[in-house]
Amino acid sequence: MQINKAGTGIISLKFEKIAELSWEAEGLLTRMVNNPKCDYVTAETLHKMFPADSLETFQSALDELVEKSFVFQQNEKIYSVNKVKMIQEMFYLGSDSKDKEICNV
Repeated sequence: MQINKAGTGIISLKFEKIAELSWEAEGLLTRMVNNPKCDYVTAETLHKMFPADSLETFQSALDELVEKSFVFQQNEKIYSVNKVKMIQEMFYLGSDSKDKEICNV
């Protein structure tokens, strides 16, 4: 996967996978894969970074992501993105992508 050096792209779930996750889990996963500061963190750290949602909302989304193997739980508190599943079930859409008009519909 080639990353746009300007940083104008985003990693997102493939369209056929979106219905498998709640809005909260999808949003958290998007944050975790696109922001390195959101990988290998605790629920408490995520809550401090994004305080608009409750700690319970983060924990529930993390539990869902662990259950569906998008995220690994380590040491009972640390969560990290499953990079293999990310490659299999997500895609990178950069500003220079030839199919961006189709993907943004």
